[in-house]
Amino acid sequence: MQRAARAVGADAIVELAAAPVDRCRDDPEPIMSEAIVPLDHQLLTAEEVAELLRLPVSTIYDLARTGRLPHLRIGRALRFSRNDLEVHLAERCRAQVTARV
Repeated sequence: MQRAARAVGADAIVELAAAPVDRCRDDPEPIMSEAIVPLDHQLLTAEEVAELLRLPVSTIYDLARTGRLPHLRIGRALRFSRNDLEVHLAERCRAQVTARV
C-alpha cells in the first residue's frame, strides 16, 4: 500500500491517502512521493483548531472530511496548519464579501 503525503503551506496542499499500488515486484523504482512537505510551522490537532474557531470538535472533523477545511492526514490522525487555516478563512471571508456586493 502506497502512502501519499500532503504538502502543508500556502502554495500547495496535496492530500495523500493510502491507496493500493499496481506495481510489479520486479520494479526497482522506490515508492516515494515527490511532494515537499515543509514543517516549519507547528501543526494543530482538531481539538486545538476547535478551540481557535470556537466550534465543536465534531464540526472540525466534519469540515475536514468534506474538504471544507484544509488538513493533513498522518496515518489516522488529522493535523492542521495554522497558516493554511488563516489563508483559507481569509479567502472564504473575501468570497462572502464579494458575493454580497
